[in-house]
Amino acid sequence: MSKLDDYAAVQWAGMKQGAGEVGRDIVADVGSTYQAFLMGDAGWRVPRAHGDVTQTVAQEAEMAEVEDAIAARDADTGIDLGNC
Repeated sequence: MSKLDDYAAVQWAGMKQGAGEVGRDIVADVGSTYQAFLMGDAGWRVPRAHGDVTQTVAQEAEMAEVEDAIAARDADTGIDLGNC
């Protein structure tokens, strides 16, 4: 073999090894990301025993919206002297 063939063989072996390592890293990263997603999703679930807390928060949010609507309506009311 010539020096060019030797060089090409070494480069080809390095590319094959690098591609294999990158492939394993990709699979590992996808698996780690999926596991993190699953574990993150598990943290957001509300146990059934805390359902009353969720309902209370929803009611408080609804009351805040109603109060904002009342405040906006009261701000618009005024005496219109233009038609007198």
